[in-house]
Amino acid sequence: MAVAGIDGDTVYIDDSGLYTLSVSDFTAAWSAHRKGRHHALVVESVGTVDLSAAVRSALDTTVAHMTGPVLGNSFDVNFGFSGMAKFAAQLRDTRRKDGWAKRFGSPVAFAHGMRRIYECLELEYTAP
Repeated sequence: MAVAGIDGDTVYIDDSGLYTLSVSDFTAAWSAHRKGRHHALVVESVGTVDLSAAVRSALDTTVAHMTGPVLGNSFDVNFGFSGMAKFAAQLRDTRRKDGWAKRFGSPVAFAHGMRRIYECLELEYTAP
């Protein structure tokens, strides 16, 4: 669910379709469920944007994060291409304890782990 915009006293909500609520109704619903609230981001217009420069900057950042450090600490090996290579090596490894065959210990546990990886990578958290 996302608030697509606010115009006067109308809140436009995108939730598998476009819906409207009054600001007061939206505020009451948002405030009523404290534990269910999520982080709110507000995107405001900044005027004219150089789209070509923005696309180049986004591509440069993506390439930098895929090929180099992201966090600046030892956990960086788990991200980008180095993270993918490490993950693939652990999936194939049948001898070391950090290999997935040993980590899960039995064929049934390994199958459950592999199913969950498939669900995460193909169905839930990334584009197929």
